[in-house]
Amino acid sequence: MINFDEGIEFDPGFTIHLSLISRDIESFYYNLSAYPKFPQKKQQFKAYSSKLLRLVERNIGFYAACVLWADIAKNYPDKLILNNICFGGEYDEAENVQEVEFVRNYIEQFKKDLKYYVGQDFEIPELYRVILDDYEAFLKINEGFIAISKAGDLKLPDGVKSVENEAELLGKIETVIESGNFKPMIEYYSKVK
Repeated sequence: MINFDEGIEFDPGFTIHLSLISRDIESFYYNLSAYPKFPQKKQQFKAYSSKLLRLVERNIGFYAACVLWADIAKNYPDKLILNNICFGGEYDEAENVQEVEFVRNYIEQFKKDLKYYVGQDFEIPELYRVILDDYEAFLKINEGFIAISKAGDLKLPDGVKSVENEAELLGKIETVIESGNFKPMIEYYSKVK
């Protein structure tokens, strides 16, 4: 059970369920390029397209979870942020938002590839775009979290409202930490917009 007696963990257990999306996707395309003929590439892309989309959704769900976690933390402004691995580092904005930009750009590539290889159209849900924009803003306004020592130091992106039912969200966060399924965070995010 999550509690804030000692302070608020910088990462409540989200990152153990992630891998570097850029590496995963680049690896897939490297393997895809090994197939010499279009029908083979088409078959491989079709077989893996749902997995590629889940990778994107996992990251977008992680981004939503991070903003939602900070939204809860803001309710405890005097609590220390524990185990902030970014604290005291140097801020490099381009490096800080690199993965978010990768995801945003890959979504456009995925749409094209899905049409090319499978003949299907794909439109990203608007909420996904909102989460990408908000998370990028979140990273920038907090300058990579290098100076965040207390929950009150955290800043939320414009337009993100306070969580109304903290207990409900904490329950969902605990489920995410146990399962590694970030999809509920995407769905919950609409409640703070």
